[in-house]
Amino acid sequence: MVGLVILGAGLAFLLAPERASNESFGKAIDRLLLADPNLLREQYCLQNMNYREDTVLISTADRRTQSWMALLTEAGLYSGPETITTQHGFFTQTRLRFSKTEAGRKATHNNALCIADGLEVAEVLHFTPPQQVGQTEVSLVTVRLALRNPMPWTKTAQARQLERTLENAHSESARNEFILMRQDGKWVQANQSTLAQARTQAREQEQKSERTQEGAGFFANLAALFGFGPSNPILGVWSFEMIPGVSSRFPESVT
Repeated sequence: MVGLVILGAGLAFLLAPERASNESFGKAIDRLLLADPNLLREQYCLQNMNYREDTVLISTADRRTQSWMALLTEAGLYSGPETITTQHGFFTQTRLRFSKTEAGRKATHNNALCIADGLEVAEVLHFTPPQQVGQTEVSLVTVRLALRNPMPWTKTAQARQLERTLENAHSESARNEFILMRQDGKWVQANQSTLAQARTQAREQEQKSERTQEGAGFFANLAALFGFGPSNPILGVWSFEMIPGVSSRFPESVT
């Protein structure tokens, strides 16, 4: 009988709805980031040059790009360089050719070089108390993200000196905001219908607050987000610069 009571208590604990807490929201966002690697990919993939092609040709006079390619070659992402000389009438042009390795192909996505496996939550900075949107509870969660399994070469002093974008990858001020809803007891990404309803409520609350000159709290935050267009904020398609205090820089890496 005691065993059944303990088992029942354990099942009740496992089946209980997730609370609104830093831990619950952090785990929910981590699940979301793992399930969709394309989400916020621009925050961990560099686009400082063209990574689409398997070969890179640079001028021998371009010292900065040579230093960057030397770093990527040392990291095993490219091989070379091979000196290529071409004749154009009376002029001779000498360039260096670097070839992408298999490791380099795995690290590139379209025209970007990914410097980590993805993103993860480093810290939940703030969340709004869950608000009822239709039949669903919704919360706006602000987090600081970190690079998940960053490539070792990105941590070197040489990499930081050569590419300022990598310095931004270690910024402590980068923040992201996610709109989550509770579904079947779990916090998940808010779906389009919930977002549409939240947008409507945010507009109504904004109009009411303008009449009463009172703040709208959670819905004021939503109105600020939705005011920049119809895009779902969680998809990372809007400009961070539109939201005061939110940086578009890469997150820091966790060591």
